[in-house]
Amino acid sequence: MERKKLIAYCSTFLLKDMTEADILALDAVHIAFGLIREGEAYWDTLDSEGELHRIKKIHPGIQIVLSIGGWGADGFSQAASTAEGRQKWINSVLALTEKHDFDGIDLDWEYPCIGKAGIAVLPEDGENFILLLKELRSALDGFKRYRTLSIAAGALKIYLDAVPMGRAVGYLDYVQLMTYDFLTVWDEIAGHHANLYPYGEGTQSSDDIIHLFVEAGVPWGKLVMGAAFYGREWIGVAKQAPGCHGKGQSGGYPYHRIQELLTTGAGNYRKYWDDAAKAAYLYNGDSFISYEDETALALKAEYVNEHGLCGMMYWEYGEDATRTLTGFVRGCLDKQ
Repeated sequence: MERKKLIAYCSTFLLKDMTEADILALDAVHIAFGLIREGEAYWDTLDSEGELHRIKKIHPGIQIVLSIGGWGADGFSQAASTAEGRQKWINSVLALTEKHDFDGIDLDWEYPCIGKAGIAVLPEDGENFILLLKELRSALDGFKRYRTLSIAAGALKIYLDAVPMGRAVGYLDYVQLMTYDFLTVWDEIAGHHANLYPYGEGTQSSDDIIHLFVEAGVPWGKLVMGAAFYGREWIGVAKQAPGCHGKGQSGGYPYHRIQELLTTGAGNYRKYWDDAAKAAYLYNGDSFISYEDETALALKAEYVNEHGLCGMMYWEYGEDATRTLTGFVRGCLDKQ
């Protein structure tokens, strides 16, 4: 049986921290991020080019992919809006791919038609995105060696309203679902941010999003489920239960920080498990922290195997300084 993909997003400046064991456990590293400047893609290497060679030497079969975009990264709508703009942008992507010998390109446009991150948007972004993917796929096929093309897709119904995924998927090797941040700093309700299943009326879940993408025309085998190596906190939460009012905090808690809280007892947190959501959380009488523990990650991996998904990805390598979760998820995915 074909090995399920395990993909890590890793910030450019953290490539040097990737361990040999984690590199061997991964199928792809998606470098976060390339950006768009004056209509062209660029990547600030931060003197990390040597790390690409190190990673390949450890694991020759691993794919090193440049992910372009991210939250608040502007330039997609403008570049995609005209044939000339798309060609200019694609030429710059090809130059980067050739210069650094990337194995693929990943587009993280957050999001077509949706300006929540403060980026420029146009009503025709969805259609222009299709043209961008089509033309980029054709251009990448000009290389002698095959290069993958993927996207990070918003785990949102409004994303599917904007992007005709049934057409987009024909140009893509896989679609990574950002099945996390279901609740963020803007939400006053404390709850789970990366749960596998719903836990109450109106709650979002990974399972719901996956089914929406399948209904939109994306095959199960091209879907990559997202996992979060970090948690989100609400303060001023009066009761130990998801669904209570609280004050969301910006940023998040890295997995290693959560492990420190549990190990040292700092903050007097207790760990709880929501069996409906298949999600873990901490609570100390005031602060509620939603996160993914090993049990939650194992259940996501089991779901991937049972439903025939392409694999799992996670955000982000630096969020787990314990360097335990990558190998753990690899082991769970291999239990087919």
